[in-house]
Amino acid sequence: MLLVEKQKTDPSAKEIWDYERAYLSELVRRTKVRFRFSIRPPLFPLHGSKARHSRHRRRPFPRQLQQEQNVPSWDPAVETWIVIDRGKPIGRFYLDMHPRPGKYSHAEMAPVTRWHPRQTIA
Repeated sequence: MLLVEKQKTDPSAKEIWDYERAYLSELVRRTKVRFRFSIRPPLFPLHGSKARHSRHRRRPFPRQLQQEQNVPSWDPAVETWIVIDRGKPIGRFYLDMHPRPGKYSHAEMAPVTRWHPRQTIA
């Protein structure tokens, strides 16, 4: 099937090279499966995923997560969470889960600021 697919663009092809396998396999899959990712429902609802993560995260770590309200961020959909260890805030992270124009379309994690343990969260 891979060779037939390759011969659509190179009729004289007699073999498949290792570097072509993944590309040709994807072309064959698209023609045979006809699966449209654009209409695929989400695997897990967002609110349920966050609840499960929070529940499982508590087991191995003594730290807690608490969502902060009304904290300025680059978009209103961004959630701000504070990390609490033994009753004291030790860090903050921003959860930016929703697509929008101009935003990366893949998963990414990037530091916004550096955290020093002696700093306090206002």
